[in-house]
Amino acid sequence: MSDNVVNTRSFDLGDLKSQLPRMCGTVDGKYFKVSGDDHVESQEETSEKELRRTLRNTSKYRLILDGCGGAGVACFGNGKTVKGDEVFKAMADQYLIAPYAAHGLFSTKTNNDLGKLLVHGANRGIKKGFEDELMSNSMLLCSGSEATEAAIKLVWQYWTDKEKTSKEKAENEKSGKTTHKTRAKKRKIISKQLSYHGNTTGALSISDFAERQKRFHGLLYPSEDRYILRDGEYQLDDEQIRVYKAKPYYPYRYKGKRSEEEYAKNEVAELETLIIALDPETVSAFFLEPVTGAALGCQPLHREYLRGVKRLCRKYDILLVYDEVMCGLGRTGYLHSWHYYEGTLLEGKGVAKLRPRPEYVFDVEKSRNLDQIEVENFAPDIQMVGKCLGAGFVAAAGVMANERVSDGLKDFFSHGQTYQAHALTSAAALNVQQKVTDMILNPSPGSGNDIQKRGKQLEDLLKSRFKEHNYVGDIRGRGLFWGIEIVKNKNTTEPFHTIWRISHKIAEFGQQTDFTSPVRNSVSSGVQFYPGRWDLDPSSAPGDVTSGDHIMIMPSFTSTEYDIIELVDKLEEVLKRFEWKKYLGNPPLSM
Repeated sequence: MSDNVVNTRSFDLGDLKSQLPRMCGTVDGKYFKVSGDDHVESQEETSEKELRRTLRNTSKYRLILDGCGGAGVACFGNGKTVKGDEVFKAMADQYLIAPYAAHGLFSTKTNNDLGKLLVHGANRGIKKGFEDELMSNSMLLCSGSEATEAAIKLVWQYWTDKEKTSKEKAENEKSGKTTHKTRAKKRKIISKQLSYHGNTTGALSISDFAERQKRFHGLLYPSEDRYILRDGEYQLDDEQIRVYKAKPYYPYRYKGKRSEEEYAKNEVAELETLIIALDPETVSAFFLEPVTGAALGCQPLHREYLRGVKRLCRKYDILLVYDEVMCGLGRTGYLHSWHYYEGTLLEGKGVAKLRPRPEYVFDVEKSRNLDQIEVENFAPDIQMVGKCLGAGFVAAAGVMANERVSDGLKDFFSHGQTYQAHALTSAAALNVQQKVTDMILNPSPGSGNDIQKRGKQLEDLLKSRFKEHNYVGDIRGRGLFWGIEIVKNKNTTEPFHTIWRISHKIAEFGQQTDFTSPVRNSVSSGVQFYPGRWDLDPSSAPGDVTSGDHIMIMPSFTSTEYDIIELVDKLEEVLKRFEWKKYLGNPPLSM
């Protein structure tokens, strides 16, 4: 059998029935070529001129316009592009030095340079006077799930190291009166309903995404207390990690007639009630997405909510952890999505500066007074990044920590993986992030180098085209990261029956049907959006609605004005031609 012939049998555990379309090339950085037979097409990029000459009346392949960067990953487009060529040049240069160096044995310049770029980029959003909030270290991994798993372990080690230090101080107290109190064991994590943090056991445990959790409930961290026999009696197992879920931030369904600011403040008050009920001395961390991803489709948190959460975490000495795997590194128009709340990126005298290690001491009591300080600061203690970190050229994700966390570790972070800090991955991610940073700091209108301008164009087009659509309930997002909530009844916000999986059906229809756009350089093609849906246990749902559907739009950072128009044109055709009436009733009992 020839090497370029693909057998129809699937050898992929994730595609056992060979149902996924066979991608066999790209066109113009934005279309996928999908083959209808078993032969892989040429790996060479098809030129636009050749495309228009050969596409008519051929069944060799069809095109699909990528409207979501895969899973929000391909931020520089697909296939051979100018930026892609430069990324691979950086990888080739590193290959000549060394493609791999075991992280436990060696460090590499590219990995250190990447860490420096990430840390300094994050710190552009931190004002002078908040030096205790500065990011100081990072770790390069391979996926967002790995990054979340590492963040959970980092939280655990931070507090267990603190407990050991506290115990040692108490034991070494020489005076008759012991003034140093041993720390309580912080083993409880709070995350949010309708959140998604990854597919590994720990990451899935702190998520709330029923569709991806339902087969694995027995593997996940518990939320209830466990008692063990100790010294002849049953006592609370205070070594067991437990996870609790705060209500989702979901103004479309839950704010009612209140302003969003009032709703946000109320949600913060309810979070504080939960923290107090759990005992703040036992709560280790609060995980959240500043703009939600797959579970709730691009819902940004209000400034008042994030401000309130930050102050609660400082008040009760809880680590604040941001998951920016999907929404970070340029996707919302900012280097990090929480920079949005700071306004413009800080420069020069306004930016807090990292201090030499010996000068750094984190003052918990000073930090707890943050709720008395008027100046805003939204920086997390720990942050996960991914997806756009490597732009799809390499499998890349990471964790960043501030000085408080990194200096609170007893020796070092006890976490290692085979491909951690991989040299080639570091080289690619460094080149990608240098480009993203330049696009954010030095936008060039009209050159495909202005994420915020293209994001505003996308927002305006989505709202003008679909605000009145009968089956569109909400349009939400930021930058090049937008979600459209699909509903059965616009007036009552009633969702389609969960069994219909309506968002997936819309996405499949878009992928399998050809659509046109009058915009220049456009060709007839399918179009790919990212479908999502959620389900809540009725006993824990904040309201009567227990399910919902959305589609996500996440175009390339290099999209032109015409690319955005073409994408929205084709989405409009999808929603116009989709057979809505088939799904207005309840599904048959046999489904």
